[in-house]
Amino acid sequence: MSAALDGLTVLELGPASGPVSGPVSVGLAGKLLADLGADVVLLEPAGGSSARAHPLWGYLTGGKRSVVPGADPGTDEISSWVAGADVVLTDGTSPWHDAAVAACTPWTVLVDVSPFGRSGPYASWAASDLVVWAMGGYQYFTGRPEREPIWLPGPQAQLHAGVHAAFAALAAVRERDRSGLGQRVELSELEATLVAHSWLVTTWAACGQLLTRQPGDLIRCVDGWVYVMRIVPKDEMFVMIERPDLADEQLTRDIPTWHANIPRIFEAVAAWASSRTVAEVVELGQLLRVAVTPVLDGAGVLADEQLAARQWWERDGDMTYPGQPYRFSATPSGRRGSAPALADSSAAGASPWAARGG
Repeated sequence: MSAALDGLTVLELGPASGPVSGPVSVGLAGKLLADLGADVVLLEPAGGSSARAHPLWGYLTGGKRSVVPGADPGTDEISSWVAGADVVLTDGTSPWHDAAVAACTPWTVLVDVSPFGRSGPYASWAASDLVVWAMGGYQYFTGRPEREPIWLPGPQAQLHAGVHAAFAALAAVRERDRSGLGQRVELSELEATLVAHSWLVTTWAACGQLLTRQPGDLIRCVDGWVYVMRIVPKDEMFVMIERPDLADEQLTRDIPTWHANIPRIFEAVAAWASSRTVAEVVELGQLLRVAVTPVLDGAGVLADEQLAARQWWERDGDMTYPGQPYRFSATPSGRRGSAPALADSSAAGASPWAARGG
């Protein structure tokens, strides 16, 4: 079966060489497009991009092609790269970012990712992933109230932005098919992070309710831990834990009442779950439409029966990678090869599309 993006060409501008592993936002965007069948060419500087040192390199670059241009490519050469691409992905760290942006035609789809966007009051600010993650609100509400905030390791803000970048590219290509005009998409990692936890923003904007950290999000079971969502009032919670007396008190009649009683409610949830297995709690909670999910460590994720039944993992030699975020019956998505070796320098003026006959 053909892939959804067969015939689509994507130019991904890799970060410059250096001792620090580079950003991964455009890498994830390119990976999602490559898995859907796009021909993704990673344009790397001599010596390879710094992203090659990143632990996620193998995951992000499967099925892509690597091209290393001459030492000092001219304007015509850069224009040929851009002219041959349907989509250009950049995050501003490539040595050819400015020239490639300038070479975009009215037909080109350009997706430009940066921490705070290329316009606005923070546009010139430097940032790390941790800074963007904190400004996006996650350090505000993660962790126990009496302790320091908890940070998820890894480039979380950049990965969120990478997903947005891939879907922005698809929307822009669709619009070009309709109107014949390319698009220039300015994508902010900060905005991608903000909308990833929209309940914090919308609860304040729509209801005037400022959510705060809650003690102990996790519930202990006989054989592990579960997470039970606290922020949504749910009468079925009391059915699940066999406490109709709490339902009689109408604790779900409004958000302030629910939040005022969260410590008491979840003491009852913890007492009920303490004599049950994770599977029992999750099965009953999901049957009653209560937001409950198992909390797995790394080994638990690899051994999870649900993921195995869905054939989610993808294999590449002795490596195991997370699988696809979606399944299409007519145009399947999937990893289309290993990470590319560093290509030999191309002759001056050569196009990275020459290898596919473009």
